[in-house]
Amino acid sequence: EAQGKVMLTMMVGMAMTESVAIYALVISLVMLFANPIVKLIGLG
Repeated sequence: EAQGKVMLTMMVGMAMTESVAIYALVISLVMLFANPIVKLIGLG
């Protein structure tokens, strides 16, 4: 009975979790390679 609603909720939750992980990866790469402060410190 409730299998459809539970499956939909699970898929939406998985999609949100995966998108947050991808956004975190993109933001971390931008902060690592496009941050001018990194060049001042000497890490880049």
